[in-house]
Amino acid sequence: MQKYFLSITVCLTAFLLSAPVSQAASIDDPFGYFNVYSLGDINYSGSDFQGTTGAAKNVTTSSFTFYNLESNDYFLHAGETVSITGGSHLGSVESGSNMTLNNIGIQGNVYSGGSISGNGGSIYGNAYATGSYSLPVSTIKAPGTGAYTGQPYNPAVDLGVVSNYFSDFSNTVAGWGNTGSIAHNGFGAWTINASTGVNVFSIGALDLFNAHTFNVIGALDATVYINVTGGGAQSLNSTTWKFQGVSASDVLLNYSEATSLSMSGGNIINILAPDTDIDFSSGVLTGNLIAGNLGGHGQVNLGHFDKEIPMVVSMSSNAVPEPGTMLLLGAGFIVLIRLDIRKNNKIVS
Repeated sequence: MQKYFLSITVCLTAFLLSAPVSQAASIDDPFGYFNVYSLGDINYSGSDFQGTTGAAKNVTTSSFTFYNLESNDYFLHAGETVSITGGSHLGSVESGSNMTLNNIGIQGNVYSGGSISGNGGSIYGNAYATGSYSLPVSTIKAPGTGAYTGQPYNPAVDLGVVSNYFSDFSNTVAGWGNTGSIAHNGFGAWTINASTGVNVFSIGALDLFNAHTFNVIGALDATVYINVTGGGAQSLNSTTWKFQGVSASDVLLNYSEATSLSMSGGNIINILAPDTDIDFSSGVLTGNLIAGNLGGHGQVNLGHFDKEIPMVVSMSSNAVPEPGTMLLLGAGFIVLIRLDIRKNNKIVS
């Protein structure tokens, strides 16, 4: 597998100018790397995610597929335990602690900061464990590959930094004043008219839940942030999103107040809810899904919020940011995605 470095450097301008650039290349942001991300746990079954998934804590899936349509690299990064039962998964997987694999198919490598156990399946790559490895010998399928124990675990992604990034991003956007208002056209239809550059709007969670059509109209270079207000338990069902000029990748729904969100039906939108427990019971979301904890059975299709990230250093709560090339949330944050070659103590070939 090709080694590469992916970093997001979040720092002050002076630091950027003085920092050595040879150590890591800044090529994307967490919204662009992850399709689905949880700052806590993921507990899912019966559907699939189409992009790279991350969870700062534990991941448990059954009859579920991680199908990375973007690359053959990682399909899952987990900070703690991983338990996968069933499914055919494209890419590699890493966990900071123990990993349990039952009846799986993995087209990539497996990295565990603990032990690897279960009844196996098929791994078309190498398996690396800091602790023990107890899958059947027949699990390792590809010629020239094997299982290795006693390996130091070096996570490819600093999930703590990623979690802070999403949380700080959400809180910052929530503090921005509105640049305009959303028009209610009656009968559950709403319209946003966005101008060039950064646009900030707000809507109540109940109004959004009751909306059947949401029109987003604006310039090609418009970025639209929609702060969804309302604390406690909220819901989101099917909404028809219509984009004119701007696209779905230009628009971000920011749930900064809800403690829980029940989702169902279909939506083509990016959702940022880093402090919200999301239950996606059914339906299809196309876009980012960022949650506090995530459970359910709904499908998440590939999509990203991929506009330029605004600078937010020293912004007042009523300031309207100018577009920047990266999100600056203070000095020294670095998201480093590093694919390391592990030294091997081979036990299965």
